[in-house]
Amino acid sequence: MSRKVTSPLTLATVLLNSLMAHSRFEAVPWLVAVAAGYGLTLYLRHDSFTQVIQTLGVFASVLLAVCAWFSWRDPNREEPGPAPTV
Repeated sequence: MSRKVTSPLTLATVLLNSLMAHSRFEAVPWLVAVAAGYGLTLYLRHDSFTQVIQTLGVFASVLLAVCAWFSWRDPNREEPGPAPTV
């Protein structure tokens, strides 16, 4: 019996497609930050194949966390403002 393992990158891609299909573009600046961080880290840390794969794994998990946050938070929820003064 074989067991299928789903990678964080695969799940992030599904959530990202859902966000973009529902026009939830408030996630885009955070996604650009993750991509920039990945590029910079890969530029600075690419001495071995293992480092490259570890970097991909870490940033795939970060991407999944960002996509999950924007997928499951309520877009219509009002941000808490200052408490009313009496």
